[in-house]
Amino acid sequence: MQLRHLAFLFCGTASLNFACASVPSLSSQSDMESALNTALSAIEGRGSPRSPTVVIVLTRTMPPELRRAATALRDAANDFDLPDLEKYSLPRGYLQIESLTINGDSAVFRGLLGPVPALGNRSASGCGERFEIHLTRVVRGGWVVTSATEVMC
Repeated sequence: MQLRHLAFLFCGTASLNFACASVPSLSSQSDMESALNTALSAIEGRGSPRSPTVVIVLTRTMPPELRRAATALRDAANDFDLPDLEKYSLPRGYLQIESLTINGDSAVFRGLLGPVPALGNRSASGCGERFEIHLTRVVRGGWVVTSATEVMC
């Protein structure tokens, strides 16, 4: 909160010739990365201790701040450049983030983890896992998982 007060003081006393950066947007990007990292870690940690990290699928409809957070945290690939697209619309180990909504001290992550067979491909196995993870901000600015649901097919 002190940073916001300092920004207000600076912007309030700055000359009209200068534009002031929006501190909430910087805070929001940091919140987005922190909340996303917590959700991704929950997905990756649900299996064995050596579960592989997921690869984030970047879509054209993904908000820019979510795209920046995702690429800062994990390897990423564009949705049109995924391996085995003739077999899978979402290959094993690839995660399509559907949304990450932060509202004050709570956040909700939704995503789909492959494998998801391509339409018409009956020989491919898997049907994907859909995640909904609820997070709460803790005192020191991090996030903790308060509830998580995982639905297969």
